[in-house]
Amino acid sequence: MTSRYLAALAVFFGLAGCSSQPLITGIGGDIEVLFATYGGNCGAPKGNVTTQLSNACNNTNRCEYEVNYKVIGDPARGCAKTYEAEYRCRSRNQTRNLSAPGEAGLGTVVVLDCTRSVWDVIFRGPG
Repeated sequence: MTSRYLAALAVFFGLAGCSSQPLITGIGGDIEVLFATYGGNCGAPKGNVTTQLSNACNNTNRCEYEVNYKVIGDPARGCAKTYEAEYRCRSRNQTRNLSAPGEAGLGTVVVLDCTRSVWDVIFRGPG
């Protein structure tokens, strides 16, 4: 049996969540961006920058994304905008959230990561 076939079987039978590493690596990445919002705290609509984050990070296993207002625009001039996103790690069927404080658009880097389980991050730290 090929490793691709075994990975597909593991996902089908629900065994993918037992590992701290995604079993589907090699078939495609694990990240699926659900929404991203820049400036929600300033009245910008939820999901206003979902396309940009999705284009950069979907189908990867780990993604470092720079929030840059020169690229994604400025939905509320004069307001210190936050950045919020929700994404799913498909192999674990886990939804994760991330946020960056006001002035996020000045080069803050947010990290979407499906290579580690939530428990790894909680008990072993972010590094």
